[in-house]
Amino acid sequence: TPRPRARKSVEALRKGGLAPVMLSPEPTNSARSTGATLGINETVGELEPQGIDGWVQRAREAGRGVAMVGDAIDDADTLDNADLAIAMSHDSAGRDVAIDRAPVTLMRDDVRLVPAAFDIGRRTYGNLRQNLGLALVFNAIGIPLAAAGLIGPVAAIITVAAGMVFVQGNAMRLGQWRPDPEVTPF
Repeated sequence: TPRPRARKSVEALRKGGLAPVMLSPEPTNSARSTGATLGINETVGELEPQGIDGWVQRAREAGRGVAMVGDAIDDADTLDNADLAIAMSHDSAGRDVAIDRAPVTLMRDDVRLVPAAFDIGRRTYGNLRQNLGLALVFNAIGIPLAAAGLIGPVAAIITVAAGMVFVQGNAMRLGQWRPDPEVTPF
């Protein structure tokens, strides 16, 4: 049975440019019914763990990026083979194996955290690119001016230090991030 608000999570992933796929060991009709309830267009049922892993490998060979969300030992190989592995932490027999295989672990058994993880990941990557640009600009100004003798060493140090302050301030903006309350209420 789909969890409350799970459909909003799927919609948030789709809105973020992702195409959610449900791979399930359940009978095909049951999996398709659940997928339709969640708004997932591509649903494959009757898959054993090896079948899910095979599907992920074929998708990657076809050029699709694959993020896998798993929570148990059955998901371990697939988590290893996905481009991005996300483990959900909850009380299951193999959760420790899933957590060991995934670089991202959601600390609650709540599917609403998946779109939040993608959102903060995208924002962090964008912030890193901005910071690299800021550092390059400040260094491109301060170092050549100092090397040409147009400014003194103290002015060059101040220029480079100002760049570091801007980079740090820009990075600190991520601390203000909050997930979309419609999808992930805290």
